[in-house]
Amino acid sequence: DYLHFAADTHIRMGVNSQRLEIYNDGSNTNKIRSSATNLRINSDIFRVRKLNDSSNYINCSSDTVKLYHNNIIRLTTSASGVKITDDLNVAGVSTFVGETNIGTGGTVFTALVGAAASVGIGTADPAYMLDVAGAINSSTDVKINGTSVLNSALDEAVAMAIALG
Repeated sequence: DYLHFAADTHIRMGVNSQRLEIYNDGSNTNKIRSSATNLRINSDIFRVRKLNDSSNYINCSSDTVKLYHNNIIRLTTSASGVKITDDLNVAGVSTFVGETNIGTGGTVFTALVGAAASVGIGTADPAYMLDVAGAINSSTDVKINGTSVLNSALDEAVAMAIALG
């Protein structure tokens, strides 16, 4: 059977600094409040679901944690890392260590921080400060030590044409 309590009746366990309270505040809100430093729930599987059991909010098992929005998994953690479904919007600094695959099929973008300080596009092992596996396209110009590659190539072509007569 059940224990029935009037609204705003508190169930209190423990003493002041270590008290756990369970109550309904009279405004359709059930609350669990702990004055202790930790509130621990021990379980092999832990779920937070909508009242009518129609959708998930949080689902935790021994090997994954899943967070839902509108009953769609948006974030999953596991031993292999974190998976985010749909967009990730970050305000502030984002720090990536190691290889970052961009897009389906895995265009590799690698940033090595520290002594190597290299960025690789299309390569997981950049040998230079910027190492691109493939063609580079620029709508304006590419410069080496402040000198336009376009102008430098033109100057060399003119010099060669003059030398060849």
